[in-house]
Amino acid sequence: VLPELKLSGFVRSDMYVQRLRNYRALGGRLIGGTADGYSEGKYQNTENNYEFLAQYNKSFGDISLNVNAGANLLTQEYSSLSQSTAGGLVSPGWFNIAASVDRPNANGYLRKKQVRSMYAMASLGYKDIYFIDATIRNDISSALPSNNNSYVYPSVSGSVVFSELLKWKPLSFGKFRMSYAVAGSDLSAYEISPVYVAGTVYTGTPVINTQTLPSVLRNPNIEPSFANSFEVGTELKFLSNRVGIDFTYYNQLNENQIINLTVSPASGYGATVVNAGKIRNKGVELSLNAIPIKSNNFTWNAVLNLNKNNNMVEELHPDVKILTLGSNVYSNQTVFLYAEEGKEFGSIVGPGYAKDPSTGQILLDAADQPVRQLGVNFGSAIPDFTGGFRNTFQYKNIDF
Repeated sequence: VLPELKLSGFVRSDMYVQRLRNYRALGGRLIGGTADGYSEGKYQNTENNYEFLAQYNKSFGDISLNVNAGANLLTQEYSSLSQSTAGGLVSPGWFNIAASVDRPNANGYLRKKQVRSMYAMASLGYKDIYFIDATIRNDISSALPSNNNSYVYPSVSGSVVFSELLKWKPLSFGKFRMSYAVAGSDLSAYEISPVYVAGTVYTGTPVINTQTLPSVLRNPNIEPSFANSFEVGTELKFLSNRVGIDFTYYNQLNENQIINLTVSPASGYGATVVNAGKIRNKGVELSLNAIPIKSNNFTWNAVLNLNKNNNMVEELHPDVKILTLGSNVYSNQTVFLYAEEGKEFGSIVGPGYAKDPSTGQILLDAADQPVRQLGVNFGSAIPDFTGGFRNTFQYKNIDF
């Protein structure tokens, strides 16, 4: 009925299985007060995608239309099962869980997540010069609360192949592009509900309790986070595609992020999960491509990439201006990695030397020793400039 319509279905599965066995014979160092022991474990991660896709492609003279619509079911499952002997082995060299002197330790874990998606994409072209593309996607995640588990994010882009309009011989190809996109994201499974952590299994020794509360207070009203990105760029190729330039400017705002917010220990928790924060990531990317040598059997291709990036923390939370991302201890001094409001993301803060704010010179005390100062900001751990240079040599069908 519609020869331009194509219907298809896909089933994709990705599985990773890891099996570990640990043998500890007599003669080694004591671990947990025992000289020998055995442990084994199986860890499995499975991801399945079930997808239905409808595609419609049609040309109306100089106008081309491509429309895709589909649905996808994503299932993720992670499971682990581990066992280990306790108190040593009843017979040295018998590496088996059944050889455990005391009751063996056993641990099991199962995590499941499901995301149901519907999406549509449309592309409209005119004379293979002007193009407009639009997408929309709706995800429903089992990891989010039932009242906030559905979120929609669109995108729109346009481009013009202006080399077809200029007809300038040295210019082999020229395109201008612009886009705006929103991307939504959720969190891992079981992050919205409090769960108990199992303690030591009863082995005849009296215990007070076998379960403990988690240290993070879960939020049953958490919402998905979004990244809003704007991008504009151009692609140029000259001299029969022997020289190319690709330039891109991007500006992305990550908002409503899901973070752990520190709370008073009197609450019984160390942190709570909230939606907060605005982090802006913007910069430019430049790629230069050249083919200095090209013959029937040999081609030399050189590519230079340059990137300038800036990550700024615009907003965190009304009650928090500094968020600790991590810390480490060097020579009995603690160095922190911060996300601080109004500063670059990933600030390295730690002890340093006090300096004169007007000259930048290190201050000295009465004994001519540098004055130490806490909380010195050494800048961001994220590089604001990166680059690379790559050469590819092809001889017949062999690449170097």
